[in-house]
Amino acid sequence: RVVPPNVHVYPLLIPKSNRKRILNFLFSFKFISVLIKEFFLNKVFLNRFKLKMWISSYVKYCLGLQYFRKHSFDSKYLIYSYWANFECLSDAFFYDYKKIVRMHGGDFYVSRNHGYLPLRNELYNSADLLLPISKDIKNILINNYSVDKKKVFLSYLGVDNNFEFSLKAYSTFKIVSCSNLYSLKRVHLIFDVLLELSKKIDT
Repeated sequence: RVVPPNVHVYPLLIPKSNRKRILNFLFSFKFISVLIKEFFLNKVFLNRFKLKMWISSYVKYCLGLQYFRKHSFDSKYLIYSYWANFECLSDAFFYDYKKIVRMHGGDFYVSRNHGYLPLRNELYNSADLLLPISKDIKNILINNYSVDKKKVFLSYLGVDNNFEFSLKAYSTFKIVSCSNLYSLKRVHLIFDVLLELSKKIDT
């Protein structure tokens, strides 16, 4: 697409091709002490899923450092990670950058990842702003990871944090949800809100 002159589009950080991923990783490989330490402390080698997550994190970590060093981005830029899975942001190389990390569910809850996600404390505490999409994630960040609550901002997906609207009696309206229909998504809350609104209209 055509973008404004002050917008620059760069290639994907991690290639889609597994072959290219491996080649890029080999050429960008460096010794990451914090990941090597975690490999043994968390006994990553004893669990296939942990090992897979750890290797993926190591690849992204090395490619991320190579990518930012190659493009020499000025430290005035904000680095925004839409998913909480870009662990290399905790590296000393990014110390002078302002870092924003959003967390959803699968990229945050350890329980949904066989009990393991790499470098959680390092990622959350090195970020300047954390954007959890739910109150539960916000509370876990503050209470379980000892993150400074001043840098945690609750940011729901798809809505403004504060909004108002009104419905006239006998109005016809439609609400469409693109969510998957399973309990975690709590789609029933849409119905609950509509029920409350209908009660207000009736009164």
